[in-house]
Amino acid sequence: MNMENKRQKVVLFAMYFSEDFKYMENGFAEQFLRMGYDLTIVTSTRLYPKNYTKILRDKNIEETRPAGEAMEGPYKVVRLSLKEYGRNGGYVTMPGFTGLLKRIQPDIVLFQSLELFTIGVFAALARITSKFDFYIVVNKRFDTLSDQPEQSSGFSFREALKDALMRNCQRFCLWAADRVLPMNEFNIDYACSVYSQAKQKLVPITLGVDADKIYLKPDQRTKIRDEYGIKNDETLIISTGKIAPYKATHVIVEALASIGRSDVKLMLVGKANEDYRQRLTDIAINAGIQDQVYFIPWVPSDELHHYFSAADVAVWGGSATISTIEASAVGLPVIIPEYHGYEHRIKNENGYFVKPANTTDLTHKLNQLLSNKSNITEMGKRGRELVEKELNWNSIVQKILV
Repeated sequence: MNMENKRQKVVLFAMYFSEDFKYMENGFAEQFLRMGYDLTIVTSTRLYPKNYTKILRDKNIEETRPAGEAMEGPYKVVRLSLKEYGRNGGYVTMPGFTGLLKRIQPDIVLFQSLELFTIGVFAALARITSKFDFYIVVNKRFDTLSDQPEQSSGFSFREALKDALMRNCQRFCLWAADRVLPMNEFNIDYACSVYSQAKQKLVPITLGVDADKIYLKPDQRTKIRDEYGIKNDETLIISTGKIAPYKATHVIVEALASIGRSDVKLMLVGKANEDYRQRLTDIAINAGIQDQVYFIPWVPSDELHHYFSAADVAVWGGSATISTIEASAVGLPVIIPEYHGYEHRIKNENGYFVKPANTTDLTHKLNQLLSNKSNITEMGKRGRELVEKELNWNSIVQKILV
């Protein structure tokens, strides 16, 4: 470790932060601390994304913390209040952010992400008058299915104005940035479409995991399979994340029915509303596979890899999360929806693309895997190799700083 790094100050900005929420900001934060940087996390009073509210309240989990500066575990965290504007709070600002940057005088500001352009412009302005290096993450969503057909209402001056504001603010952020960090192939294209000269600043990165903590746990495999009565010679398919129509979880149940094998089980890990869970249950009952499908409630993120350890194949039908990388870290082959932006997750021939929300294609890909168990083993090994080489936070942060 370079002693100079210990004196360098890094500000990591994220919209929300919780030590228990193992996502991008946590991976960055943990790695910067390991490397000896003086890290300050600047965030809002929220601990989790808004769409976690129902789950958090059901579990009586803390949602917010007061504004102010405090040590949260090993992290120095400054929480600032958000101001929300526009319909449904579509625009946010964070009063005091630029003043905080002037006080801290960081060497590096890592801003997550370009989608928060109404705050990002203030970081970009501060970059012009200060000496810090400004690194901005580009992480635009690209993989969400909708149950409703798109409705065209013709030209809207309001929407055109909002789009112009967004594009110009994002262009300014990319212009001011020293490094642009697109999270996948889709976001490389997006950043360059907003600001063509961003290409000269690109440092493509990905989501990652801590490969030293997430790996196959044989004891958990035995424990969980015994708990649910899954035999050693049976194959367990797993899918994790919110169980919802836009995730196309029903397609996985339909594919299991189409396979027609009693030695193949399915474990669905995540929160589901009652109506959709009943829909999945009805599909299983009608196909006579209700005893092969297990619903597991939401589990803490640091326990999720225990369930991957119990499984043999991991599948996502409509959209995927960072959990696909956790599955690869455990040594599972992954089947993920074919979106431009996921290519890097199966680049080591460690999984298959499947047409989003397509039962026929998913059935075909599962049959390919299940036809020869050595396929499962070899693809799983290649997934673990990919994580150890590229899809881990140490490699990702090293890449950013080179």
